[in-house]
Amino acid sequence: MRINSTLSQMFGGLVGTGAGTGMSLIIFFCGLLSILVGVLGYLTPAIYKAETILPDHDELEKAQPTSAGSQTASALADS
Repeated sequence: MRINSTLSQMFGGLVGTGAGTGMSLIIFFCGLLSILVGVLGYLTPAIYKAETILPDHDELEKAQPTSAGSQTASALADS
């Protein structure tokens, strides 16, 4: 980050103004963004109630097996 730039005046006290401080500023903002995404996910009802909204795998109905030959024969008969 340049020493005499607007960013260094705003964030210089937080990350410094020497070599590599621009990268530390990027990492800082990525951390803030990650926290924001986590909080928004917690505040979204469809996400934090997913355990009660979605059925368990054991509770789903079992699919009835069908023979591939009967599907092919009926498809040929229709055409």
